[in-house]
Amino acid sequence: MNEAELLTLIDQEERQALAYFGGSLSREREVAIEYYHGNLDIAAPAGRSAVVSTDVRDAIDGMLPDLLDVFLSSSDIVRFEPNGPEDEDAANQATEVANYVFYRENNGALILYEWFKTALLEKNGVVKYWWEESENASRETYQGLNEIQLQMLAADPNVEIVEHTQTSGGAEVQKGENQEGEPQTPGYEQQGQEILHDVTIKVKNKKGKVCIQSLPPEEFLVSIRHNSLSLKDCGFCAHRTKKTASQLKEMGIDVTDLKGGDENPTDFTPEYLARRRFAEERTPNTADGVKEYGVLDAYVMVDYDGDGFDELRRVVRVGGEIKINEEADHIPFAAICPNIMPFRFFGLSIADLLVDIQRNKSVLKRQM
Repeated sequence: MNEAELLTLIDQEERQALAYFGGSLSREREVAIEYYHGNLDIAAPAGRSAVVSTDVRDAIDGMLPDLLDVFLSSSDIVRFEPNGPEDEDAANQATEVANYVFYRENNGALILYEWFKTALLEKNGVVKYWWEESENASRETYQGLNEIQLQMLAADPNVEIVEHTQTSGGAEVQKGENQEGEPQTPGYEQQGQEILHDVTIKVKNKKGKVCIQSLPPEEFLVSIRHNSLSLKDCGFCAHRTKKTASQLKEMGIDVTDLKGGDENPTDFTPEYLARRRFAEERTPNTADGVKEYGVLDAYVMVDYDGDGFDELRRVVRVGGEIKINEEADHIPFAAICPNIMPFRFFGLSIADLLVDIQRNKSVLKRQM
């Protein structure tokens, strides 16, 4: 299989996935959000009571604190237990690292809140976790450096000198020439005085960390053939979103040859629009000169190497082109559901159980 065939396969899986664009699933999630905000789909007669019962919101907001208390009442989101006395130090260290990553490097409390509330309101909550290596640049200015300090600074492979001037005896001399305009080498001394250097540098910072993110339901796609809440053996699942050129560069993706950003269907799904209650939120405009690209981060089981066995691959599609195609050893998504349905990925939310009750109670209250 070549990359063109793989791209065709990814496009087909995406369009066949649950909640790709619209459909009954998106409609049910839209209704749940509207009912949570008290927007009933039954209009009140003119001049009559328009009271609305808020059963969906009351139930979800009532359950959420108790669920969060289970995890947030302790400073440890997870604790590693030693198998024996010789493992105690390692278990304690692993516990500290895991909790630092979750609470300090990531906003753990907010992740849990969004994860649980999404599941209670919109059937399933999905969290993505991954190791991210990024690179960014910062500018720094130094004044009065001697020759040794300048050479130490320039020797750093992550440092690029963007501006450089030399001074000697209070008189400014440009790099590469003395006051008479004659070429000179670094360290040239004029009238017995050491030359000092003023430089502005660009420092490239490379770093990596564990990232955890709660996903909006419309950004997560799962194969229609998948029949379990667990995503361990899922044949296709993906995260679709938008990123700027700068964000793509931090991911190590070259955007030089990208012809343009492909449209992201999540901007027009019913639940996306229902979540944005204000009109100005529904048609966001990017700043001039800031281009966004549709990104699909997909995990698919496919026989790419032609050995007759399917293997898990990570495929990142940007602007209609495959930019990352590599083997993967796990699917970095975790899903929860408050009311699991057997042999199905999507179950029932608390809102699903209360929409009819809220509608009937609202009608009865209006009649009263």
